[in-house]
Amino acid sequence: MGEFAQIVINGLIIGLSYVMLSLGITLTFSIRRVINIAHADIYMLGGFMAYFGSQFGINYFLVLMAALVVLGCLGAVLDTLLFRRVRDKGPAGPMVLSLGLMYLIEGVALLAFGEKVKGVPSVFKGVIHIGSISFGVERLIVMGISLLLITGLFLFLGRVKWGQAMRALAQDPEAAYLQGIDINRMSMLCFALGFSLAGAAGVLLTPLFYVGYAVGSTLIFKCFMVLVIGGLGSVLGCLVGGLLLGLIEAFVVAYVPGQLAVLIMFALILVILLVRPQGLMGRGELT
Repeated sequence: MGEFAQIVINGLIIGLSYVMLSLGITLTFSIRRVINIAHADIYMLGGFMAYFGSQFGINYFLVLMAALVVLGCLGAVLDTLLFRRVRDKGPAGPMVLSLGLMYLIEGVALLAFGEKVKGVPSVFKGVIHIGSISFGVERLIVMGISLLLITGLFLFLGRVKWGQAMRALAQDPEAAYLQGIDINRMSMLCFALGFSLAGAAGVLLTPLFYVGYAVGSTLIFKCFMVLVIGGLGSVLGCLVGGLLLGLIEAFVVAYVPGQLAVLIMFALILVILLVRPQGLMGRGELT
């Protein structure tokens, strides 16, 4: 029972990180019909912020807040200076731009931080015992903060005027434009929110795992798996897909050895897509 609960906790933590990463891609696709391949590299930047914050003794929560603000601003700047200029170039233009941006970010990170992966010392010590089950305090805190950030985004989209405007723009761009919604402003906000969540995921998870210049190249593949499972364009589908992928990965890796685990993961995902090709919650709009 204790081992099962530990695997579930690990799966939820991994799944929530996939959710935080994939939400940004979902938002930008819904508004701009842009799939930003470089998005997962923002996780890497957040991870390096956590690493250098620990090296200089900066408070962990201060680093987390800095990542939310600084990387959110970076997203707004990149949308304004780069992605907005290729908005009318078809789907290939933004995708090629984001691919080039991914190589640029990773190249600069390689030169600046080196090729070796880096770890961050555990921030929260201790273990909580519930009967025969033990939970690491740090993992529980990471899971709690992740849930707060994701819940905050859902409340923003459902209750705040700008969030409702983003949903309206995703569902019917022409009607939203006629109602006076500023497409450029909403697009900038989407990039800012997405980059903030991705950077926060990097800060939260680096103490549990590691960070390296190429970690984004691996994670972007997992993001696409989340979007395919949940349905591209659905925020709720992103949540369901991320948690499902995290749990599948945790259980398969725990009970299946080596490369066979990867094959089983893909087989399970293939079954899901055979039953529901558009994804579990896919509707093609921000829902």
